[in-house]
Amino acid sequence: MLRNLRQNPLQGVTGVFYIGPVFEPNEVQFGLNMIAAAQRAGVRKFVFSSVIHPILSLPNHAAKTPVENELINSDLDYTILPMRVVSELRAPSWERIVETSCLAEPWSAETRFSRVDYRDVAEVAAIALTEDRLAYGTFRAVCA
Repeated sequence: MLRNLRQNPLQGVTGVFYIGPVFEPNEVQFGLNMIAAAQRAGVRKFVFSSVIHPILSLPNHAAKTPVENELINSDLDYTILPMRVVSELRAPSWERIVETSCLAEPWSAETRFSRVDYRDVAEVAAIALTEDRLAYGTFRAVCA
């Protein structure tokens, strides 16, 4: 369907799966704009792909906190999915891993964490968008 760009591009949409542009200087504003556009359009469900520990001072983490707060305080049926995905392992990181046979992370080797495949995240997002069991919650995806 072609849409008039002057109209709200979310008009007629019932659910949004929003993945913010990481390390974009205006990432917070983009997220706030998406929430506002969803509310104006009457969107019912909003799924936000976030990060684990958005309160950290890392720029890509800190940018998620205002968006999460806005979403929680909105009238949208929201689901927040904080996670570390396998697809984050990409060039040049992946090249370094292949070359050295070592996956280096900036924390202790005893730290427990999990990366998930984004296909699994998409499956959970689909459940959140089509069912009510994940409404108004934050769910960390982990590998079992």
